[in-house]
Amino acid sequence: MQEIEAQQKLKPFLDSNPKSGVKKLTLSGEDVLAVVNPWGDPALIISLEDDDDAIIPALNSLVFPERLSAIFHVGSKQLEVLWTAFALSQNNSQVFGRSFEFYYNNKTYNCGFRKASDELLTISGAMKPIGASENGYRNTLSFINYRMSLELDEELDKRFGTPSCFYIDGIDYSEDTIVEFLNCLNFYMSYYDALTPRVIIHPPQLPKALSEVGIRYRYDKFPALISARPLDPELLQFWGATDNAEPARKFLYAYRIIEHSAFFFVESAPKIAVRKALMMPHALDDISGTADRVLAAVRSSTINEYQRFESVMAKAVDPQILWKFIEVNVEMFSKTETFDGGFEIGALIAGTQSKDDFMNNGVRNICNSARKIRNALAHGREDKNATVILPTRSNYEKLRPWSNLIVRAAGEIILYEHA
Repeated sequence: MQEIEAQQKLKPFLDSNPKSGVKKLTLSGEDVLAVVNPWGDPALIISLEDDDDAIIPALNSLVFPERLSAIFHVGSKQLEVLWTAFALSQNNSQVFGRSFEFYYNNKTYNCGFRKASDELLTISGAMKPIGASENGYRNTLSFINYRMSLELDEELDKRFGTPSCFYIDGIDYSEDTIVEFLNCLNFYMSYYDALTPRVIIHPPQLPKALSEVGIRYRYDKFPALISARPLDPELLQFWGATDNAEPARKFLYAYRIIEHSAFFFVESAPKIAVRKALMMPHALDDISGTADRVLAAVRSSTINEYQRFESVMAKAVDPQILWKFIEVNVEMFSKTETFDGGFEIGALIAGTQSKDDFMNNGVRNICNSARKIRNALAHGREDKNATVILPTRSNYEKLRPWSNLIVRAAGEIILYEHA
């Protein structure tokens, strides 16, 4: 079958999965016709070389949700979340066969753990990993190996059991709506069973923007020598969590780094008074008096929580470092942005010509905008008039430059903590 013919036969699939395509690839020296980027994921392909009569109808009936390790059956409106083809553990064997009704937004959905569909097993026989994966190959490997075992062995490998998936019946397909639904469903399933398998929700696959590539290096190149010192392990946990998080959680993790440091920030005068009290030659001889003097010095601090946040940012973060990032994202930062959920953030700068003003006031303006974004992400709708940032793909795109900007500031804060 030729590439053009395959594209014609797979038109329903390609229309429903616009990030996928059909291409000729060379694998291990052989040309292979395959569906590339299922789930919009370059780590997997689906070969079209064998049993096309089964694979093509199966693919044409499916949507591959980009943020899930799942397939959506268009005709039955059934979401099938990939679980495992391996033999189940004792804990998971209690889950297989479980079914329940989930009443959500005035509609009842039938949910349950049961045997994998014929469509999934068909495409698993043609699926191949071809590159590094950041999401465990969408949970497909056990199904791929199961199909290989069926074809190679007369007796099924004892590693395998009944290929099993989690189903949600009768759900309308919309990525953002399904993700919101699954977050809620995950809570209730884990609330009633602490060991239940959860539906994994992957971060949206946002391609690297040219602006991000252009500012890869903090100081133009990677240093040949790094003179390191121990860093706060709690802050490093948050820093590590920013790596694979979607933009909303990345922003909140980075904000938490700055917030943690700000909590312990004391302005110069009280800090000097504390140091003086502790350095008095008789400090240990008069513990009670020393404690009173330290407490009095700390209480003399007149700045509130937000002022501490702003002060630690001003002391730790060089605005020139932030400007380098803002300058290559000038279009995003020089306009007012309205998010799904009603939240609106004003322009941070007036354009590249506003560099001098940013050097003087930019860090303060970032603090003000960051606090508003953080509240819109974390506080939700405490009252009916509140505006929020909903977890939609559109919002992630709009939030991405802000998240990366706050991560840059957080990196400076971590180093400042131990300077």
